[in-house]
Amino acid sequence: MGRFLPWQLVALALLAAAAVLAGAAFASSGRRARIKSPPCQRFAAPHGSDSNRGTRRSPFATASRLAQALRPGQTGCLLSGRYLGDLHLRQAGARGARLTLRAAPGASATICGFTIFLPGAAYWRLTRLQIDGSCSSQNTIQIAADHARLDHDELTNRQLAQSCVIIGNPSGSHPQGVLIDHDRIHDCGRRSSPFEHGVYASSSRGARISDNYVYESGGFGIHLYSDAQSTLVERNVVVRSLTESGLVFGGSPTAASSHNLVRHNIFTGNGRWGATSSWEGPVGVGNVLSGNCFSNNPAGAFPSTRVGFSPQRNLGADPRFVDPASGNYRLLPGSRCRQMQPRGHVGP
Repeated sequence: MGRFLPWQLVALALLAAAAVLAGAAFASSGRRARIKSPPCQRFAAPHGSDSNRGTRRSPFATASRLAQALRPGQTGCLLSGRYLGDLHLRQAGARGARLTLRAAPGASATICGFTIFLPGAAYWRLTRLQIDGSCSSQNTIQIAADHARLDHDELTNRQLAQSCVIIGNPSGSHPQGVLIDHDRIHDCGRRSSPFEHGVYASSSRGARISDNYVYESGGFGIHLYSDAQSTLVERNVVVRSLTESGLVFGGSPTAASSHNLVRHNIFTGNGRWGATSSWEGPVGVGNVLSGNCFSNNPAGAFPSTRVGFSPQRNLGADPRFVDPASGNYRLLPGSRCRQMQPRGHVGP
């Protein structure tokens, strides 16, 4: 080989340095992938006592006492069993230091009652839980706090209460950055009620509703009414909303849901339309319905009038579920809607 010119030597040095950095990044990425979930700092168990210390050997008895004991960045774990009583989340976590309530690793824990994220209780996460609202007549999950997160949960009220999840209140709270992610949300609201829904984004700001199965809702599967702003609704399967459509863009006499993006979802077998709109006053702007899969909705995919939303590149096709009779709404190979199904594991 001949000599390298000076500029070639510089180039080779830069390439070598880049290779070293890339190798270090890959090794670091591998290490990060092996990091376990945050440890449990406090515990509760049905056989415990709220006068205990909250350790694994001396657990609290209720989810409320466990939540009350947590500090920013801590995780409270529920051991297997059923926890009766409503849950009020009051204190705040912080960015990078969430307050987390979850089932203990390997446990199956059910909270029976309603759960409320009170104003000011920002940065809470509920994960790997079964939340059953049938022990209360209220909305099962009520979110009035910023940056609440519900992921990998099973949410229901067995059609004995109101909506399963409600975000905000137009006369009060406008929570920001709520995430409803990888949940199984089903049998929400009474079967004959058009006013009780799977997910009710009432006055949310920048919420994300993604990778969920939402089925057997009394009213709408996903209700963007009356003041939902900048919501992303993505890769959800919305099936069998019993009296209403799969999703609605809506507004009241004084507010209108706007700038919401609904993309890559599956809407099938709902009571009326796959997706629709309803405006009692001002009409929403910037709402987009893009790249969704529609099938077997009696009134059709969406109304031809398309008031307050813009449909783009949607698909009419049978999603071909594995076993809908048993609630298995994953898609068979070869489904034309396969790219729209939730990603990864859904539910606890």
